[in-house]
Amino acid sequence: GIVRGVYPEAKNTIIGSLIQVQSEKKGSRFHFDRPINNLKKVFSEPFVIAGSNGGIRIRFIEGLPDVKTSFIDQYKIVWILFSALVGGFILNLMPCVFPVLSLKAFAIARNASLDKSKIQAEILLYALGIWISMILLACLVSVSRQIGIEIGWGFQLQSPWFVGGLVYLFTTLGFMFFDGLRINVGFSGVGQSLLKGSPKKVAFFTGVLAVIVASPCTAPMMGVAMGYAMGSNALVTFLVFSALALGLALPLLVFLVFPSLTSYLPRPGPWMNTFKKVLAVPLFITAIWLIWILIRVSNADFVALVLIGTLLFILGLRLQSSQKDGAWFGILIIAIAVPLPAIIGNIPVENPANKINEIEYDEYSDELLQSLRQDGDIIFVNMTADWCITCKVTEASLLSTKRVNALFKRYGVRWLVGDWTRYNPEITRFLNRFDRIGVPLYVVFHPIKDPIILSQIPSYEDLERSISR
Repeated sequence: GIVRGVYPEAKNTIIGSLIQVQSEKKGSRFHFDRPINNLKKVFSEPFVIAGSNGGIRIRFIEGLPDVKTSFIDQYKIVWILFSALVGGFILNLMPCVFPVLSLKAFAIARNASLDKSKIQAEILLYALGIWISMILLACLVSVSRQIGIEIGWGFQLQSPWFVGGLVYLFTTLGFMFFDGLRINVGFSGVGQSLLKGSPKKVAFFTGVLAVIVASPCTAPMMGVAMGYAMGSNALVTFLVFSALALGLALPLLVFLVFPSLTSYLPRPGPWMNTFKKVLAVPLFITAIWLIWILIRVSNADFVALVLIGTLLFILGLRLQSSQKDGAWFGILIIAIAVPLPAIIGNIPVENPANKINEIEYDEYSDELLQSLRQDGDIIFVNMTADWCITCKVTEASLLSTKRVNALFKRYGVRWLVGDWTRYNPEITRFLNRFDRIGVPLYVVFHPIKDPIILSQIPSYEDLERSISR
């Protein structure tokens, strides 16, 4: 029957799925669907091969031979931390972080006339906001792992409630930049502190916001580091997230190390009013992008309520910032607008037709992948999500092209697509299997051979080379 998985005896964890067993002079060679780390530890106890028609219990009699480790293996934690640092730095260049780059640029330009020590203090608080937010994420990941919940990088964008909250936030920030929308009520002071509060609050909350909008993005080199963190102990997880935080804060920390660079920043003047309006554009674009994500992770009723709630929220803010007559009415409207989307629950959406342009694919499942591998097919697995900008760019520029369609037909490639827009435990397990914490992930499976993992931004040549092997 179909092999469901290989498990250590008396443990509720899976080693992997067994693809093939080859007989040899000194025993049998097992082919798994994933790399197996810590071989001696994993196979030091009996394990069970479970199949659709039952299972068998196996124990190794002879110890496994020592395997020479590469330089990277010997210093793996150093390499992982370096990857997280570089990945965090590259996050600053990703489209999902661009609005916060706008916030940071405005804050630096506005305070350029201040004492250098004050600017350095703000930079430290900005970095602190990033680090504390990352540590909170690390705590969430560690606790979730301990209680058996599998989550990945960008998991919060799978929640309609969180995405709806971001629509409120970025729309409000856009109006603050564009026409100086004011917030006077205390419960909305956090948003106002980003622009008009004390410099310390501005710096700290901008750092927090940077992490919120950066979390759905996965930069090159970052995926391996975050995947390693997910499979390691709490200490390693906290170190990796701290390195990621350092990388994200690095552009501004340069001014901390080299204070003289602040003298090259532009001085405040009338130009800043125009600059503020320009910076409102990416904030509004981000709000539109979030509405598109909301359409994909919820339903039309929920999206309509979020849009109505956002409109009422902005109206309420305008009224409460006016003189006495409209202030309390504005606060009342805000009190109605904030919980409005909670009136109804979230209804799952129907999956779109199984085509990317004219290229047909199948929805991913562990059982289908296992069945196709036993049939000896070449399989291309594409793990994606609608809120993953990198995924959508690759699909539009590469995977939906005619030459990829011809390539797949020439080699008889079966294409499996895993949609992680909404939480899916099977896809999360697949990502973890390859030490990845988020999408995109592209893997090519050949009969017998080990899986081939492509880069997060693959070229046609990379794809063709991996399939034609």
